[in-house]
Amino acid sequence: MKPIAKLTTLTCALAVSVLPAVSQKENTSKAPQRSQLTFLAAGVPKVFGENPNYQRIFHDLKSAGITVFMPFSEYQEVPESKALTYDREFYPQYKTNDTAITTMRENGVKLLVPASILYGEPNTKEEPLKKLLAWAGRNNVFGVYSYDEPALQTGDMSSNCKTLYARIKAVDPTLPVIMIHSSIPESAASELEIDAYLKKVKASSQYADIVGFDVYAIPADLMKVKGPYSGAEKILNYAEALPEYIRWLKQNLPNKKHMMVLQAFCAEDQGHPTLLAKMYGDRRPTKSELERMTEIVVSSNVSVGWWGQSLVKDRDARFWTQVLDATRRYARPK
Repeated sequence: MKPIAKLTTLTCALAVSVLPAVSQKENTSKAPQRSQLTFLAAGVPKVFGENPNYQRIFHDLKSAGITVFMPFSEYQEVPESKALTYDREFYPQYKTNDTAITTMRENGVKLLVPASILYGEPNTKEEPLKKLLAWAGRNNVFGVYSYDEPALQTGDMSSNCKTLYARIKAVDPTLPVIMIHSSIPESAASELEIDAYLKKVKASSQYADIVGFDVYAIPADLMKVKGPYSGAEKILNYAEALPEYIRWLKQNLPNKKHMMVLQAFCAEDQGHPTLLAKMYGDRRPTKSELERMTEIVVSSNVSVGWWGQSLVKDRDARFWTQVLDATRRYARPK
């Protein structure tokens, strides 16, 4: 996930399922209690966002077991960012009416708000979070999304994360702060560089309540995902990478809640040239891969997230239906 400060170009969409953190002594092979899972979706495919039918959007999410929504409308990243504008309707400073937030609430779905939008206007007289909570209602707000992938950014991001966390907690100590990190960057060419990156991850993660990684490993030859325990040379597929990052979270941040953000897009969806498809077999995850990724994470009693569905520009809903079905299978097991 890659944040952009302006509302119409915010780049972080995910669907997460939040569970209490598992202690190192706990048997992580134990099946999770699915009644505790909270699935979240941020953004929907472009076809649903162009002329949004909020009743259909939130009914479909809720029927799949998704009860938290983060507004997100970017449908292209490169060579330039392009986005819709429906996400404005979920913020009191931008909305034209209350239809979106009212329909979301009536369907039993809660709001996750990104800090880059919440605090995007530095000269506001009123504390933006207070204004949001007063408008939407505290019971209808799930939490705040912190700086995205802070360990990849320049500057003292740990200090920035600390300041943001304190500001949010000063308004409402019960409001969860969520932070998602990039998997180890491809540029990390040695174990020393990997360790340095993970040290930055751990430092900034102290200022969040729910912490995780985004792991986009399909196809492996294109995505080139490295793991915390496999060294700098080995490229991992999704079935290898997910357990490594889950293990790292539990070992290094045992007092946090955890999530893994999974892939619901391909490079061509982002705007990269179709040449990539010919070179690397660029493609979206298959139905079985969507289900298997979800299974790996849920069976570890860890949160599940989807990112990238807003980049999907198909005119039919086939792929999105597969994502919802994979979610439903674990959020609402028979």
